[in-house]
Amino acid sequence: MVAENDSKTLVVANDFNASHSFLYLHPSENPAISLVSPVLESHNYHSWSKSFAIALNAENKMEFIDGTAPADKDRSDLSGLEKV
Repeated sequence: MVAENDSKTLVVANDFNASHSFLYLHPSENPAISLVSPVLESHNYHSWSKSFAIALNAENKMEFIDGTAPADKDRSDLSGLEKV
């Protein structure tokens, strides 16, 4: 979706390639990367949670955790997905 703002520049909504967007995934990001060291254990929750929050802020992903990420109301782009 493309919208025009007051200064006549184009603004692209839901731009997954904009590095400032929380939806942007850098090519080096993957689920196997450990964001925080040491791993979570019963005795280190406080320091781990603080470190994890810092890591999420650094990766611009805190919106997923704190609930500020807007919900996607347009589900039309999911029509190609199939249940497995």
